[in-house]
Order: sequence, then structure tokens, then C-alpha cells
Amino acid sequence: PSSERFDGKFRRILVKVARPDVKVQTRSGYYAVPTLGGETLLPFEVALLNALSSTPPPRAVSYRSAAIPYVSKAGAQAASVVIDVPLDQIQFRKEAEKGVYSAHFSVMAIVKSQSGEIITKFSRDVPTQGPLANLEAVRASRFIYTQRTELPPGRYTLETSVLDRAAEKAGAKRQALVVAPRKGLSMSGLAFVRSMNRAEAHPADVLDDPFEVPAGRITPGLDDTVKAGKDAALALYFTLYSDQRSTEPTVLAIEFLQDGKPVARAEPQLPPADEHGRIPYIANSSLGSLKPGQYEIRVTARQGVAAVQDHTYITVVE
Repeated sequence: PSSERFDGKFRRILVKVARPDVKVQTRSGYYAVPTLGGETLLPFEVALLNALSSTPPPRAVSYRSAAIPYVSKAGAQAASVVIDVPLDQIQFRKEAEKGVYSAHFSVMAIVKSQSGEIITKFSRDVPTQGPLANLEAVRASRFIYTQRTELPPGRYTLETSVLDRAAEKAGAKRQALVVAPRKGLSMSGLAFVRSMNRAEAHPADVLDDPFEVPAGRITPGLDDTVKAGKDAALALYFTLYSDQRSTEPTVLAIEFLQDGKPVARAEPQLPPADEHGRIPYIANSSLGSLKPGQYEIRVTARQGVAAVQDHTYITVVE
């Protein structure tokens, strides 16, 4: 084509011939999409890639993203990419005569090596529609997108973007991702539990998705705010990987700290490891005694003299 503008739009093809009585077969047109890492982009991905290429990155859509490292059953190191979009950031259209609402947004995640090489790309186009009576509840909810990919130890960049197609606004982020070498006792990244679908429970021997546990399917969340009150609670999910060469038990300690000072501590009993040495664990904590403010959650596992630790933060609000 004469135009080198790759905008993802459909361009029609018109073929004319000078000779009479000639039949020509051709397609009606094509989508003007570039390639990325040798792979042709889908039409809806072009605007997402444009958002990632913008300087500075757009921030009209607020969302959270993370890559949570874990280890597969086969022992391969991997990461689960999570994009958490509050749906009050998305424009919904009301069709009163039909009694429905509609919205259309898209998400994308790209993992790049330290040299800038594209390792993998994920995306999803999300047109949605539903009864108008449910609109306020939908607006108050969140869209959680997860995908997983194997990543050998190293330093990476996670690039994500979210596009509200109806409002023509976007958000984009770049963040560092480090996959540390696994040596003996180790721990996955920490994830807040948004919900658990027990109807999707699977036998333990077929699990390899980090968010699938024998009890069901975990929907992770990245929202780190908790509303204060006597019923305030938090569920934190992670997996411990015991050193199978050791005969020592794996023990766990969970601490809540404010301004570096401990305010609560628990040492829950861990279930036994599976045949791969994995211990998936959901730590349920009552936060009714915590006053508004920011807290650090510090998770420490020990097996003999070996220790591994990770932490995250929450904000308790009025």
C-alpha cells in the first residue's frame, strides 16, 4: 500500500482492468496493522500499542498491573500477569429503549527482555452488554485479566495498556519485573484474593495455573485498600516451594507493621507440601483492630536455616 500509516482501520481494495471480459477475484480489503516482534497485530491491538508508544504514557484510565512470579509443577519459573481495571473508569452507554447498557474496552500486556526484545504479548478485547438494572453494580466492580508465561531468571519490563474505546481514552504503564533464580526454599509473589469460585475446583494433580487450588479458582486483585471496621478482613494468597532435599518442616510467620513497628503477628500451621514440594496457602486475616493508615504485610517462611521473605502494603481507610 502507498500509505504507511498503520491505524488498524479497514482499507478497501478496488481493482480495475483495461481488458474486456476479464473476471478478477480479490479480497474486499485489509486491516492496516503493523507487526510486533514478527507477529501481526490484531486490529484492536493497534490503539493499545499506540498508547504504549506515547510519551509520556497516557493516564486517562486508572488501573493496576503486576507480574507475580511463581514456579510450575515442572519446575519452570514463570510469572502470572494481572491487570486490574476498576469499571468506574470505563464509559457505559445506556440504551433505555432496549433496557440495556453497553461498554467496550481492551487490555494488553507485553513482556520485554532487558535488551528490549519482546518475549510475549497478551491482549483481550472486551465488548460487554447487560440489563440496565445491573449497571450500578457493574460500575462498582472490577475487570481482572490474568495470563501466565514461563520466564527464566532475569530482568524484564512489563508494559501494559487499557483503552476505553467508547470514550477514546487510555492508560499505559511500564514497570520492572525481576525473576530471581530459585535456590532451595522459595516463595511466589503475593496476591490479594478478590474472590474464590469453588464451583471450579479441580483435582490437585491437574493444577498448574498458580490461581487454581484444590478448593477452587482464585480471582486475584491488586486493590490494596481496605475499609476500616470491625468486620474488616483480608485474604492474601501465595505458594511456598519447600526444599525437597531437606527433612526440616517449613514454618510460616505473617506480620503487620506500621511505621516499621509490629502491630500484629501470626504463625499459622501450614498444610503438607504436595509431591512437587508446593504449599499453596491463603492467609485470612481479621483487620478489625487496625486503625486507618498504611501497613506493611511481611511474610516469612523458614525451613531449617533457610529463610525467604516477601512483603506488600495495604491502606486502611475510613
